[in-house]
Amino acid sequence: MSTELTTLMPLWLTQRRDHVASDAVYRTLREGIVTGVVAAGTRLGEVPLATELSISRTPVREALHRLETERFVRRSDRRGMVVAEVTADDILEVYVVRAAINGLASRLAADGAAPVDITRLRQINDEIIQADRGGDSGRMASLNLEFHEFLCGASRNRLLMQLMRQVHDTVRRFPGTTLSVPGRAVQAIREHEALVDAIADHDGERAETIARAHITKAMEVRMAMLELAKNDLGT
Repeated sequence: MSTELTTLMPLWLTQRRDHVASDAVYRTLREGIVTGVVAAGTRLGEVPLATELSISRTPVREALHRLETERFVRRSDRRGMVVAEVTADDILEVYVVRAAINGLASRLAADGAAPVDITRLRQINDEIIQADRGGDSGRMASLNLEFHEFLCGASRNRLLMQLMRQVHDTVRRFPGTTLSVPGRAVQAIREHEALVDAIADHDGERAETIARAHITKAMEVRMAMLELAKNDLGT
């Protein structure tokens, strides 16, 4: 068993206590992949995993199948199941879906958000401002996802929230954060402010337009980051 997979043991012990075997394996591996504990390209063999976790191969096989369906792992001709890499196509697909989800969530939130929801959205954005002033890009990234998930919660649509969280799990795998790019954090904060204002005004059309433009801009920044990283590797 690799060191990367061994570090999952504390998480496995927690999940094993609360869930049936296949679900516990799935949750353990998924969280490890999302958080980067298990890196892209890591081989996930049924036998080594089953041996390390002291379970049969069947729940491991079931968990890997679920992760393959969600595109967190892929089959390699020579190595079997491995943790899937994040590609440029993955990024584009995710941001297209993010724009649609955030747009719809914002439109619905404009209809149903309560004053306390507006207050909390402004608070989270203020926390992003403080994190930006402190140069804490990691906290900004975490708060940004929290902002959008809270906004989605204000839409009062549980399926939409489920989809957003699934998308965000993929976003968490992307290297770095768009908010670390000079000027992007300030721009994003202003876009958040405009979005909350539209929701507070119960203007669904304006809220959706702002939300979609916000995510589209983030996509453009993300793709520029990817291109810069590729160029750096080529020098």
